[in-house]
Amino acid sequence: MPSIVIYSTDPGIQIQLTQIFDRLSRDGPEPLRARAFSNFGDFLSSGRQDPRRILVLAQSGTESVELASTTVEECPGNSVIWLSDYDFALFSYRLEVAYFGFLPATEKGMRTALHNCKRRRQRKPIYILEEKMPF
Repeated sequence: MPSIVIYSTDPGIQIQLTQIFDRLSRDGPEPLRARAFSNFGDFLSSGRQDPRRILVLAQSGTESVELASTTVEECPGNSVIWLSDYDFALFSYRLEVAYFGFLPATEKGMRTALHNCKRRRQRKPIYILEEKMPF
């Protein structure tokens, strides 16, 4: 059962993401267990405990850049999903996060993010937009 750890200082975002992952768990092939933190230290500690955990960093503003860098550095075995209200896609690529998306999160986006995390665990390329490429 994949374990998902969410960090956000916004309780509304925490609730939204937890609900999305609950729906995906009911509809998906494997159950998911999501837990949210508002303390960044607790979030990192939880990530360090198990490198198979999926870490979801959902933070508005430029502060998310430093938090994403720290998350990748402190939890190198984990898949990281980074959500922000600013476009840090290029920086997320450099950090090699599994998925970068915009806030507010969507169910479709989180489904794609989980797909990327699964492919990363299987050591397959993750930057695929479609299963059948048009060329």
